[in-house]
Amino acid sequence: MESSGLALAAGVVAGAAGAACIFRWQSKKEKALVRRSSSSEKVQCNEFATTPSALLPTMQRVSTVIRDELPEQQVDRKIVYLVRHAQAAHNILEAAAKAAVRNRGGSEAEQEEARKAVLDNPDNFDAALSVKGQSQASASRDELAKLFKSTHYPPPECVLVSPLQRTLHTASLLFPDHPKMEARERLREKRTGKPCDERKPAAEAARQFPHISFDTIAKLDARSDDGHKFRPEFLEGNAQVEKRAATLLDLLRSRKEKSIAVVAHKGYLRELYKGTLARLKVGRCSGAPALQRAITEALDDNVGSNALKLQLDPIFGNAEVRVLQVAFDRDPSQPPSISLKLLGDAVEHPPMLSVR
Repeated sequence: MESSGLALAAGVVAGAAGAACIFRWQSKKEKALVRRSSSSEKVQCNEFATTPSALLPTMQRVSTVIRDELPEQQVDRKIVYLVRHAQAAHNILEAAAKAAVRNRGGSEAEQEEARKAVLDNPDNFDAALSVKGQSQASASRDELAKLFKSTHYPPPECVLVSPLQRTLHTASLLFPDHPKMEARERLREKRTGKPCDERKPAAEAARQFPHISFDTIAKLDARSDDGHKFRPEFLEGNAQVEKRAATLLDLLRSRKEKSIAVVAHKGYLRELYKGTLARLKVGRCSGAPALQRAITEALDDNVGSNALKLQLDPIFGNAEVRVLQVAFDRDPSQPPSISLKLLGDAVEHPPMLSVR
């Protein structure tokens, strides 16, 4: 009995020593990977995904770790699912027009002119999803379901969507029977004057999508027909869309929900990405030891405001979902910090700490 007691005690001591060694090793590893916070509070861990074209052409994907150095009690964290609509009918016509010019040896400028000419067709007014687009949205829905089931990422508590038909339909397929879907004017595509980029009046859209709230759109329409009758003074360039997209952060900050889906358009998301998200702090870039040297050679150690520009394509594919985590400082005068990743990366490599 005495010998077994001694053996048990020795085992406990050895286990404690081993745990201490592991703790010291982890501590050294943490210090080697990220810059130390000036605060004594704990450091929240996020992840940031990179694509191969900009950094490591020989790699399929690089997943790196981002440290958000704000103390936990000083931030309001939100998960945002950024979504581009699935393929619409006018997208098929655009591709076909460009291919026809390309096949006869036309220049890129001629291809672009042919693409724009297709968009002038009034039959493309507030274009609907194609059959392929509906399949794309269903596939993305399945990927999102996998994310919600296999990781801590929560389903969106609300869905904010552009009031154009292709986004409304995409949102309806991605989040069927969702109880809180709202159409928002600020999320619409760039107003080009093309029929495909104009919307129906709120009352008409609400009849087509009765499960989506058009309350804010209806109030705008009650004041004027500016939202659904194009006039030359409404023409937008990229700078105007960038300015409009920048207001999304204020909208997100004002919402009480912690997880939100935003379903919008290629042009809108591109300008949001390039003009707003790319300027926000994402922290230092560090990854698995085998990749760390290659990443450091490709980028400055302190990636800073260029991280998104360098690592992710600003153009979203049809029905593409990206997962954005935003940490809003409790001081509204301070800009938020972010992490962003592709949906596939979020499924395979969720953040190290829960954001619930």
